[in-house]
Amino acid sequence: MSDPVVTGAGFRISKTFDGRTYTLAALSYGEAGRMSEASALSMRPPQAVILDEVREALKRLDRADLIHKVDAFEEAEAHFQATMLAHGGSDKEGRAEVAEARERLLRAQIALRTVEWLTRDDEALKELRTLDGRLGREEHVAMLVASLRGWDGPGLPAFPGDKLDADFISTQLPAGDVAALGLAALALMSPTKEAVGN
Repeated sequence: MSDPVVTGAGFRISKTFDGRTYTLAALSYGEAGRMSEASALSMRPPQAVILDEVREALKRLDRADLIHKVDAFEEAEAHFQATMLAHGGSDKEGRAEVAEARERLLRAQIALRTVEWLTRDDEALKELRTLDGRLGREEHVAMLVASLRGWDGPGLPAFPGDKLDADFISTQLPAGDVAALGLAALALMSPTKEAVGN
């Protein structure tokens, strides 16, 4: 992998996997705005909606006694976020409170996974999770369409330039590369000061 560089065309990086090299560029404000609009229109179910459906699934399983684990997770997550905003680990006392809130959240996540496993076969919940996963993959690939500037390497087709679209990425690029590139494209949305300075 090469170091990030700043060119006249904007902030770019190269990523290499098994001899295949991809060039990605940070999205412009306009591109990022269009992606946000598309994401809002797709109405990917937020976590709160999914957790409400987990509660309903527990009721359908006659396991309403476990709903408190879902509630505890939401409360722990809200507490952790509030603690981070209040302290951010800026002093010894603040760091201790953040650590305590993080531990509480981790315990609640473990308990929630048990509940999620129990409700895994609930049809309504499966439909909601499938929708969330599909829309998430679509957002992931849409970001790559906007971010990819080229590629080179064994087994890769010619870069289609302006004709690059989601279908091409999904069918022509290795799935592992697509997953890793999506994370890289997301990271480009907020590059570190050190990276921008290279």
